[in-house]
Amino acid sequence: MTDDRILAFRDALRSGDSASAVDSFDGFDDAVDDQANRESALRDVARGVVARTPPDDPAHQAAQQFLQAVNQAQQARVKAKYDFALHLEGGPDADDVADRVDAVVDTTDAVDSAAGDLQDEAGDVDLPPSLAVTGPSALLVPKGTAIDAEYTAENLGVTEATDLAVTVEGYDVAVDPAAIDALLAGEATTLAVTGDADEAVEAPLIVTVGSETARTDLRVVDKAGFLDRALTVLDEVEERLDRVDDDDGGNGKGGKGNGKSGIQGLHNKVDTARKRIEKLIDRLESGGKGKGGKSVDNRIRSTMQLLGAFINQAEGLSGNQLSAQDAAVLAGDAGEVIDELDAATRAEA
Repeated sequence: MTDDRILAFRDALRSGDSASAVDSFDGFDDAVDDQANRESALRDVARGVVARTPPDDPAHQAAQQFLQAVNQAQQARVKAKYDFALHLEGGPDADDVADRVDAVVDTTDAVDSAAGDLQDEAGDVDLPPSLAVTGPSALLVPKGTAIDAEYTAENLGVTEATDLAVTVEGYDVAVDPAAIDALLAGEATTLAVTGDADEAVEAPLIVTVGSETARTDLRVVDKAGFLDRALTVLDEVEERLDRVDDDDGGNGKGGKGNGKSGIQGLHNKVDTARKRIEKLIDRLESGGKGKGGKSVDNRIRSTMQLLGAFINQAEGLSGNQLSAQDAAVLAGDAGEVIDELDAATRAEA
């Protein structure tokens, strides 16, 4: 069954709604990554079957067909991501990218069908259990909040796995359950990793089930750290605005006299947001907590409101002073800045 996140991205492209396509791309990206992780363990099964059976064995043939289907699916995903990146820069139109996503759907369905055939035919092949451990590739947590992540251990082989130890390392967290007595062929179970994010760090979080692992790049970020991240995304907003100016022959910042006052308004909001964030970082680094009784968090929220106005203005300029693609990306990137600022309000200094 096709992941709903893939279908949502395709449908947004088909509708011509660039902003929705930008918003739904991350979900599409996560969905195809999840599929690729699951395929990785099944490839081990397929290769084990190929190594243990003659070419005329139905199991051998099913394994080869599965491996071929995986290669085609991988190519389809790469092409879809690449064409969407080009689309945002004025390349292929949205319908062409949607066609690429349809190819992802078709090749993923082919992989799932081939995987079913492989597992049906491989039942008589003497294979060890094949475990897959999957979870988030990255975890970004505000300092002072809770770490709460979910992982899945799945037996994709054809024989039962027993007496599996479950461990987690890299940060002071706990995993439940700490052991799995048995995992039947085709069976999956959920693992919960929990703890307190009381120290700002970057560390790999390694969850191990038996001999298989899943790695999550854990980042616990303090308030100033999120403000720094917001500035990084704001740089991308400013760079795209500058490219809009360059594409227009340098007239974008010229003010009301050249019909581009809307673009100038966007520049002004970015400049104001940047100055506010930089001042907040300086205040935090110097140990200050704000002047006139106004807290750092209130100042952050005020900047979030300013960027909300930026998004509304960019969307209003779509098809006029901005192309639909530029408007969608600017609004999406500004939304990312708001997300970073919102996380900053929840993080300890």
